Amino acid sequence: MTHHAQDGENDRMLRRVNDALLASSVRQQELTDEARQAEARLEVMVAELQHRTRNLIAVVSAIANRTMARTGPTEAFRTQFNDRLAALSRVQGLLSRADFEPITIGELIRMELDALGADASDKRITLDGPSVVLRATVVQTMALVIHELATNARKHGALAADNRVLKVTWAVRQVSGAASNLALEWVEEGVGCPPNQESATRKGYGRELIERALPYALSATTSFELSNDGVRCTIDLPLVDHNGSEDRG
Repeated sequence: MTHHAQDGENDRMLRRVNDALLASSVRQQELTDEARQAEARLEVMVAELQHRTRNLIAVVSAIANRTMARTGPTEAFRTQFNDRLAALSRVQGLLSRADFEPITIGELIRMELDALGADASDKRITLDGPSVVLRATVVQTMALVIHELATNARKHGALAADNRVLKVTWAVRQVSGAASNLALEWVEEGVGCPPNQESATRKGYGRELIERALPYALSATTSFELSNDGVRCTIDLPLVDHNGSEDRG
């Protein structure tokens, strides 16, 4: 090999070494960036877990206090409290998968009806509405509201007898510009309730959630009407929160 050829081979080897060193350096930087991103994601997840835990403890405490205030330390307290904790547990299961399996309003309704032994295919039950995905911040409160409505329907309303009807319908309603609301209507027909029984059967924790918690926490517009023929509850829920985060339909 001539001196010129040897120099050429040395140059090629140096370039290969330099290329390898450069590639290694780039990969090390990529791994460093990935590690930093993973650490940042972990910090966000831990912060979210801490926030949800604090929120969950506050919700459990509120449920216990409101239930105790109405039942006292009786067997009714244990039954109602456990039922509400079970509903809270079900929704936590959904929330744990929300990043991979978005939660829809229809899914929440079917979940609670199924939990109470009221299959959505029951001829007394009509469910009708599009697939509307809810924000995680909305799901917990809405699940508790639906649980209370379904529980009352099973005990006193449309699901307590065969000759009654439950109709739950929902739609996405445009309100202004690009903003939209979820308009939900829960109607029980053929129920009937004498006026003197209203306070005993329909002015409980569930009604507080509908008339006070939803407007306060989620800026919803709600109504709850009890007539001689049945029950009509409406919920008009903004699908965009105060920070502009939007639910998807």
